[in-house]
Amino acid sequence: IVVFYLFISISFLVLALQKVIAPLLLIISAVLSLMIQYLWMKNYAISLAVLLLFLYTVVIIVVLFTEHIPQKLKEKHKAEKAEEDLWSGKL
Repeated sequence: IVVFYLFISISFLVLALQKVIAPLLLIISAVLSLMIQYLWMKNYAISLAVLLLFLYTVVIIVVLFTEHIPQKLKEKHKAEKAEEDLWSGKL
């Protein structure tokens, strides 16, 4: 379970670094946090922290896709790649 929490933290870090892979990692994180919540409920317990983590992850994913952030990240990556290719032979 600790590995799941670490993966979820890394996915938010990747989002903060504005990487193209971030939305996919966040979707996987939502699934992992849902699995953790299921494990808690399987033992007839509930963890408010895990539930809030799941809800926060889902809200972030919804905001990302309604604001078209994945497309903007792809455009930014393409622009950075084009600039890198432009300067590669000049320096």
